[in-house]
Amino acid sequence: MALSAGSGGTTIAKRASNAAVMYTVPAGKTFEGHLWNNSSTGPGYINGVQLRWTYSSSYFAHNYLPISLNEGDVVKADNSGDTCLVGVER
Repeated sequence: MALSAGSGGTTIAKRASNAAVMYTVPAGKTFEGHLWNNSSTGPGYINGVQLRWTYSSSYFAHNYLPISLNEGDVVKADNSGDTCLVGVER
């Protein structure tokens, strides 16, 4: 997924841990981006649902997770490790 903030988009980049709320999509907006975490459990939570993944290689080196969100959707960090969210809000 190629990301560009052109055409009136706003770039969003967040980093958090300990299940902190990272981002809520504002009313009338959408979000396309990537979620990543260096923990062994998963990249984080969307709307209270913990996301899980399988290992892509050793030492918890995970691929990023492409995500598309709608207004009101909430992204929270995972309970362990550092969670990163990068994308474009439109």
